[in-house]
Amino acid sequence: MASCRNIITVALAITCAAIARAQTPAWPVVSSAGADLWFHGVATVALGGPGRLPLSDSADVSRVRSAKATLGVRTALDSAAPSLGAALRADPAFEVLHFVPPYFSRSNPAAMLAAVRRVADGGAGPSGFGVDERFGATVLSAALPTAGQRRVLRDLVVALQDEWTRFYRGYRMNAIRPEALAEALNTWGPLVGALRPYLVWAGLDGGQLMVSPALGPDGRFFEGAPDLRDDNVVAVWLPPDHPADAAYFAVRELCYPAVRRALPEGAMPADRADAENLSGRAAVWCGEMLLRRFASDRVAAYREAWMRAVGERGTFEDAFAVPAEVTRALERTLHF
Repeated sequence: MASCRNIITVALAITCAAIARAQTPAWPVVSSAGADLWFHGVATVALGGPGRLPLSDSADVSRVRSAKATLGVRTALDSAAPSLGAALRADPAFEVLHFVPPYFSRSNPAAMLAAVRRVADGGAGPSGFGVDERFGATVLSAALPTAGQRRVLRDLVVALQDEWTRFYRGYRMNAIRPEALAEALNTWGPLVGALRPYLVWAGLDGGQLMVSPALGPDGRFFEGAPDLRDDNVVAVWLPPDHPADAAYFAVRELCYPAVRRALPEGAMPADRADAENLSGRAAVWCGEMLLRRFASDRVAAYREAWMRAVGERGTFEDAFAVPAEVTRALERTLHF
């Protein structure tokens, strides 16, 4: 999914510097309890987006639902999901919620939920939040300013707090396999090294690769302040059967700066859904082009990962077709 700059640009300068100072100039793979909880909640209420690539993994929703049925558990999130989902989908402003985990990438679940609830309750300004929560709280306050939006946000937070306490905290302890994280890391490490020329060119020297089983093929890319090169966060799907694919999904997310240069706003379709679909397919192609140049031995695996992700049986070219002029624009942009 396109970076947070396409969702909201308000208040980036307020706390990006603080976030960047707390991170290392590398790309570690991280698994976050808060991120998993939030992405799971967004998936449960079926909050979608304008693009065709799924933002959440429906199979993960089914696995969680089955686990709850086995335990005889029904949480506030389960009860509120139909009405919450309808309210969230009715207002495009709520698409900002897809980026909450990257905004709160260093927060634990309790601190993240407490900060979001304070926003929903009309709480303190930026200075009233901790350094790890200040940026996310500022963005959400600006993106969801109305009383009606805040009520829906509060309902979501209350449901997630109950979900965490009564079920998800215990469930997650067994749902994230250490060997899956290791497989993702073992694939990601060499790719980061091979793509170093591109990362330097794009100003993506470091950040976090956040992996979560609740996400879908369309990930999240949070690019921080323009003058800071190591405060980036990429969040991608960790598929249980092919966890190494997370690394290839991340390559696509890291392509969004190049896609924006190749396809500036004036060159995009006027329809928002068409624009999102075009940029999403272009990002997949950009990743293929980068690997062809810097890690040609990974191209086949990259293509296979993306074909698995979208469940296609045809060709990669058909699944991610883009106009010839888009391919040419990408090739010109990546000629550095």
